[in-house]
Amino acid sequence: MKPSESGAKRQLQPPELWGQVTNAIRMRASQDQVLWSISGIFMAANAVLLVALFQGGKLPESFAPRIVIPLVGTILSTIQYCLQGRAFGHVGRLDELIRKLESALDFDHRYAVSVRINTSDADRYLSGRRENVLRRLFIMGTFFHTRTLMQGASFGAALLWLATLAFFVLRIAAGT
Repeated sequence: MKPSESGAKRQLQPPELWGQVTNAIRMRASQDQVLWSISGIFMAANAVLLVALFQGGKLPESFAPRIVIPLVGTILSTIQYCLQGRAFGHVGRLDELIRKLESALDFDHRYAVSVRINTSDADRYLSGRRENVLRRLFIMGTFFHTRTLMQGASFGAALLWLATLAFFVLRIAAGT
């Protein structure tokens, strides 16, 4: 939407705001689906590469698999990390847009989709349960978000593949 010649922007009316909220919620759900699909596909690819690396239950003896498989794993995990970052950026942007639109509509917070507006339901159904489970499992008071865990897993996978590549390069250089 372009500002008028006077520089003033046209304000959306409530029916238009409702339409925008609906669009933003649909786009948010779509991005969430993309994010989980990305994670599932890349984790499956990492599993296939891991199986290929240990075919027959032992490390490969030839040069090519020792280098190619960890190199491909490193590249795939790095791509996964980057794609997740982009998808998380869109999810965050859309969450904020939903919050702004719902705030502009100024209705009872108990019916808001945004967890920043409907904090009572968010605290009741999300934070409390996950935080208690994590405290029991890890004996820590911090709260881990799924976003952090997903990106941490892909970053960790990239580091592990890179360490595997370094291990094989060093073994080849040593002649073993």
